[in-house]
Amino acid sequence: MAKLTVAQIKQKIAVLEAKAQRIAAVEMTTSVSKVRALMDSLGVTLEHLGSAVSNKVSAAKKAVAGKKSASSKRAGAGAARYRDPATGATWSGFGRAPAWIAKAANRDDYLAAKAAPSKAAKKATAVGKKVRAATKSAVGAAKKAAGKTVKPKARKTATAPAKKTSRTAKAADASVKNAVKTASKRAAPRKAASKKNAAPVPAAQPSAPSAGE
Repeated sequence: MAKLTVAQIKQKIAVLEAKAQRIAAVEMTTSVSKVRALMDSLGVTLEHLGSAVSNKVSAAKKAVAGKKSASSKRAGAGAARYRDPATGATWSGFGRAPAWIAKAANRDDYLAAKAAPSKAAKKATAVGKKVRAATKSAVGAAKKAAGKTVKPKARKTATAPAKKTSRTAKAADASVKNAVKTASKRAAPRKAASKKNAAPVPAAQPSAPSAGE
């Protein structure tokens, strides 16, 4: 197939467009004829068609207008989003800001949900505080009754003199034992020497017989 130039392609497009217009005209004529025949068979006139079309157009316009009005109305425009904790004044967040929030650095601090918690939340918070206080008091009483309130440092300070006295007594006892042991070792050689050097006791001599015997 030979490669077509741009001019040849445009020429073919023009021929096809002309052919498409002729076919569309023929189909339109045929369609109009069919519609006329149908209208005649049903007794429908052009006025009927115009009224129906007009009603549809007006309904479509009303629907579009309703959607615009609904979208233009901002959701939550009437609900209080911010609250002044000092005066209780509220602001929805739309339109001109009141003086009490206009110059606020962070408007989240004035949120109504944050500034005015519900009664149930307040009650729950109060009950929680009471429970925590009672629990703390009970734990403190239990520790005090068990004698656990004495600080470790105080216990150490109280037992230190007793430990020191015990160590001193043990040291004195050991010193006495060592002195006795040393004295015993020194006295043993002296005892042995005195036994060795002692003179032997002479044996008893028999008495001489008297003259009358």
